[in-house]
Amino acid sequence: MASSSSPPSGPGASRRFGRFEVERVLGRGGMGTVFLARDPVIGRPVAIKQIRPDPSTDTVRREELRSRFELEFRSAGTLAHPNVVTIYDVGQAQDSYFIAMEYVEGESLAERLARPPKLEPAEILDLARQIASGLDYAHSRSIVHRDVKPGNVLLTTTGHVKITDFGLAKFLSTDVTQTGTLLGTPAFMAPEQVLSRPVGPQSDQFSFAVILYLMLTGEAPFGTEHPSSILYKIVHEAAEPPRRRNRQLPAAVDEVLLRALSKQPEQRFSGCKVLVEELARALAAPQDEIEVTRTQPIGDPTLRLADLPLPPTVPIDKTVVAPTPD
Repeated sequence: MASSSSPPSGPGASRRFGRFEVERVLGRGGMGTVFLARDPVIGRPVAIKQIRPDPSTDTVRREELRSRFELEFRSAGTLAHPNVVTIYDVGQAQDSYFIAMEYVEGESLAERLARPPKLEPAEILDLARQIASGLDYAHSRSIVHRDVKPGNVLLTTTGHVKITDFGLAKFLSTDVTQTGTLLGTPAFMAPEQVLSRPVGPQSDQFSFAVILYLMLTGEAPFGTEHPSSILYKIVHEAAEPPRRRNRQLPAAVDEVLLRALSKQPEQRFSGCKVLVEELARALAAPQDEIEVTRTQPIGDPTLRLADLPLPPTVPIDKTVVAPTPD
């Protein structure tokens, strides 16, 4: 872990995180700031993500957070895959933590989906295969993302996929922002995440399936209303068959995506690549008027939606907090 340094905070302030020299701000959010910086040792650009703990956190808890930060990002830093953003270093800078990672020049999938033209099926499958490859690789190393969403899928200027923020959601579940909370994005959370149950590779697969549904139909399967409404639907209601929202899709697509959006993790596919290949076959199937019947119950009667500390309004691709599973 890099030694402590001073983050940029105003005129005349230090412009370094560890050895990395900050050049400019790339973005700001509720958790901190992202900077473009340069590694002076080898001259490459890097992205620095600064995370600020809750100011009310006491000294003992801050030390626990420091240890957890180092643990989580040491693990995430072992990931070496063409479709995963590489972590170069982590460190502490006064009252904040920082992650130095590969700088990806381009845009997020969220930004791409927000502008015309719409993605063609072939483009969707190309992106899906890359996302699946990165996720399955991480899962093979026992690392679960926990916050798979379009904003965490980066696209280079040549269309190459890079998944970012592995390890971040799990670290942020350790009281770094609010006590007893897990960071997540309502529209993309799996039922087991909403219910504070253990998560695994199939949880990421559910979130990935929501992205696929969004790319193919232009709509999120569980809506974009108040977060509590979205979370209730994720737990208790089956997603509407995607073909009802895009009549140009072959009927076989319904069966594939609805299986990946199953309420129970064991009913989903064995891996993300398997899901994508089944989707590719479905998209290649003849278009017909046959509707696929949903065989899964609309809701599992054993599931109960917990009372969640939700803000009044949260956009579809913004994060909220939910109770933290062990």
